[in-house]
Amino acid sequence: MDINDPANALPVWIAPNPNPGGTLTHISAAGSYLVRTGKGWITGISVNTPATSNSIMTVYDGVDATGSVMAVIDMSKGNPSAQSAAPWPFISGLFLVLAGNAADITIVSHSA
Repeated sequence: MDINDPANALPVWIAPNPNPGGTLTHISAAGSYLVRTGKGWITGISVNTPATSNSIMTVYDGVDATGSVMAVIDMSKGNPSAQSAAPWPFISGLFLVLAGNAADITIVSHSA
């Protein structure tokens, strides 16, 4: 194998260290939540108990609901896996809005 041939390049994956600085945020009621300010990563979104219907969680890069929308997630669906967001970077902060019927959710986030 010729390591100088670009076709033989191996991918490099960079992810935050999952140990120090991690925070678990548990949400079980509709509302608005400021999870973090400043730069960081979402390394996991776990839907522990899905909502019965009509429940949406909007994830923002910002300190309020005027930030950039990162995701809109239907909380009436179960997770395809225990860690469905690994990793998503945010710059300004991590703000969540859970609307509709409550679901039980855990967010794993890390500061930069």
